[in-house]
Amino acid sequence: HANPDAAADLVQALMTNEYGRLVEETVFFALAKVGGPEAERALAMAAKSPDIEMDNRMRASCGLASTRNPSDLVIDALLSAPMGEYSGADDDGRFFQRTALVHVGARANQRYGRLTEEHTERVRQRLNEALSNAEELNEKTAALAAIGNSGDRELLSELTPHLEDSEALVRRQTVQSLRFMANPELDEVLITHATSDEDVDVRMSATGTLSDRTRRRRISDAQAAAIGQSLATEQDGEVRSLQIGYLGRAVRYSTVAKEALVAH
Repeated sequence: HANPDAAADLVQALMTNEYGRLVEETVFFALAKVGGPEAERALAMAAKSPDIEMDNRMRASCGLASTRNPSDLVIDALLSAPMGEYSGADDDGRFFQRTALVHVGARANQRYGRLTEEHTERVRQRLNEALSNAEELNEKTAALAAIGNSGDRELLSELTPHLEDSEALVRRQTVQSLRFMANPELDEVLITHATSDEDVDVRMSATGTLSDRTRRRRISDAQAAAIGQSLATEQDGEVRSLQIGYLGRAVRYSTVAKEALVAH
């Protein structure tokens, strides 16, 4: 179990490179598993320290993101990866920044425990800024993933314009980001992309996201009909497989789904 002196000493040793790489990885794994205020403080210190290797800073960020009931310290540490701190040549630094952003979104999701109103607003502002200021493709997809992880319906209006982005990778990430958004009307948006997007990866992602969203509720006949019609013309085998799985969940109560599968 972590205690104040032990956790602080571990991080100090990491900063001075006293351990080998494998031991360093084990230390971060141990701190994340042990948890508690002192382990959180050590992970937060490591995540923010420029003296620790970037991959270990990312491990510390991952450890913070897995905290079940995040304290102010955890949220502050995850929000502390400064936007624009890293130069274009510093790929590791920019990757860390994107990783921390995605973790911030995950921690904001209400499924994992409520944040304070102040932190919720800070996370919302950070995610909004990240998407608005994204200049590179990977920055945009990271921001979209972070917003999707948050499940924050207040940010839905920031997501939806990217469903029509000219870049297939952006459309793909956007449909995936709708997974935790509770709005039922988004099912129709996903069906549109699952059946008619020109990019096969977008169709695949939209079908998978739609399936995840409807796993615990009934699929309507209209939804089954739309996917059934697409199944008859879809050229890609992986997309057809996802469509068959989607319809298969509804055969017990939907004649439309059953007829589509029989026809196929």
